[in-house]
Amino acid sequence: MEGLSGSDRAGTARLHVAKTGRAIGGLPFSRGHLYKVLSNPIYVGEIALKGRRHEGQHPAIADQTTVKLPGMRKKGLLRDAVRPWLPPEVLDLPKQGFCVPMAEWLRGDLREMVPNVLLDSATLNRGYFREDAVRSLLTRHERNEADNSNMIWSLLVHELWHREFIDHGAGSSQPAGLVAA
Repeated sequence: MEGLSGSDRAGTARLHVAKTGRAIGGLPFSRGHLYKVLSNPIYVGEIALKGRRHEGQHPAIADQTTVKLPGMRKKGLLRDAVRPWLPPEVLDLPKQGFCVPMAEWLRGDLREMVPNVLLDSATLNRGYFREDAVRSLLTRHERNEADNSNMIWSLLVHELWHREFIDHGAGSSQPAGLVAA
């Protein structure tokens, strides 16, 4: 990080425009971002599984006292710990939300999986979704005519939940998978 100006080394959150037209992100990372990232158990050499923390087989990259002290000013300690590397304009920003780049994921890494799941015959035969409406939603999103990411994500999660807990049964130890056989 040495030799970089404050804005270069601080990084910037991805810019996202909400359905309302309000711009979210596009600003240097805030304390909230840093706290969220560094309070992840993986950074203190632990892993989280089924709501419990376990010692990991990897070294800690953050001091445990910096990120978790019960009853103490965790954020203040974290801010003090990263002060040598971050400019004041980042450390003094108010807390802000974290944007999930869902629209980009649905147009990128998940582009093939989503229609495979939502337009699958098993999905359509349930009668929950109209095929023409789902196709239109996916097409308009993929062409960047509309940001339908929230609706698409909701449909996808609903269908995957149905496959896992209704089709496959809640008592089974085997996952149902993403694509019907």
